Amino acid sequence: MFGEELNNVVTSCPQLNIHTTGDSIQTAMSRLAEAVRLFFDTAEARHEFLPVLEALERDSLEVPPWWPAA
Repeated sequence: MFGEELNNVVTSCPQLNIHTTGDSIQTAMSRLAEAVRLFFDTAEARHEFLPVLEALERDSLEVPPWWPAA
């Protein structure tokens, strides 16, 4: 469900649409990070997804191997 909802956020907000041709990876990562922030706008969700947010802010696709926590 998360992926589907995040995709809806990304594709329904023109300023976050990462499907534009010619966008650099860094721009796409920045837009994805903003989409994640908009989608998870609660303290609990931010805490749970903090490793992902931090990776996106570093323009990295690497997420710690222990995430997601079981």
